[in-house]
Amino acid sequence: MEETVKKIEILLYNYFQACIDMMEAVYVFHRDGELIAKKLSESPETLISEDNLYSGVAEIVDQTLKRIKSQYPGSFGTSTFETNEHRLVFIECGQNAIMLSVFKLETLLSKVIPYGFLVAEKVARLIDGPELMVDLTVPNLFLGYELSFDPSVANYPYIEFNVDPEQAQKEIHFKLCVIGEPAVGKTTLIYQFVHGKFLEDYKPTLGISITNQVYNLQGFKQNQLNFMIWDVAGQKFFQRVRKYYYQGANVAFICYDVTRRESFDRVEFWYQDIRSVLPGIPLVIIGNKIDLLEDRQVSHMEGEQLARRLHCSFIETSAKSGEYVKDAFSIVGIGLFFKLFTAKR
Repeated sequence: MEETVKKIEILLYNYFQACIDMMEAVYVFHRDGELIAKKLSESPETLISEDNLYSGVAEIVDQTLKRIKSQYPGSFGTSTFETNEHRLVFIECGQNAIMLSVFKLETLLSKVIPYGFLVAEKVARLIDGPELMVDLTVPNLFLGYELSFDPSVANYPYIEFNVDPEQAQKEIHFKLCVIGEPAVGKTTLIYQFVHGKFLEDYKPTLGISITNQVYNLQGFKQNQLNFMIWDVAGQKFFQRVRKYYYQGANVAFICYDVTRRESFDRVEFWYQDIRSVLPGIPLVIIGNKIDLLEDRQVSHMEGEQLARRLHCSFIETSAKSGEYVKDAFSIVGIGLFFKLFTAKR
């Protein structure tokens, strides 16, 4: 357990760095209330007032843990609260733990909850399967509102994302199109997500390739997300029919190769290409092949700036090493799920 706690502490540190301007503290508890690990802001104010910070949320923590043990012996989802000074987010971490994130009061939850779900999933794997290999990094992500729940919901003093029992075991279907220039790694990105390994024997996609992947979100085990992933060929001679493949998509990845600036320069073409058919769906710009450090031609900042200008989300990945690949798909699943779920509230 000691080794597991060390790994959780590293993960919480990385979580903190991803939300450093918004987070005050993060705690991981056993369901019986025992503290497993924590990370606090290193600002003098927080360090001096650690007891006051915890005492200010201790009653809510105690009430929440009691409610979980009495009413939700299995999955309980996510709850958020407000105090006079903080926003609190509880996310379950498997069957045995819960994570409490303490954010500044002015924080938009739509900006930080996706990070929380990614980290909670990794904490759950560390606790429930300590023998598993878990990536302790947290991606440097730019997330647009279109992949979060409605920002107006974040103004509620209390939000409880408990799935309606009538929706239990419901499978939610999403169509995801993966587009971009040839040889930017679209097919290998999908293969890494679905199979967890690198596709060595690469052949260019001709037309389309369709893959299904079903998975659950941490805290919402009753609901299955079924992604139908459309790998759309980037060659020019498919341009005329390509737009037919876009129809009905719920989200799209626009990929480029960080070692080929010309593929980055073509992102706006692909943006306009899919926007001409689907003007309102969320788009995620993905900079792939970040494992090729010495060959990089496009910086992370350039990718993020382009995403901001086009009002897209942004993340960098390595289809070869697997770095951030699962996180990229998980972020999309989290965003689409909350968009669907809160639309019904």
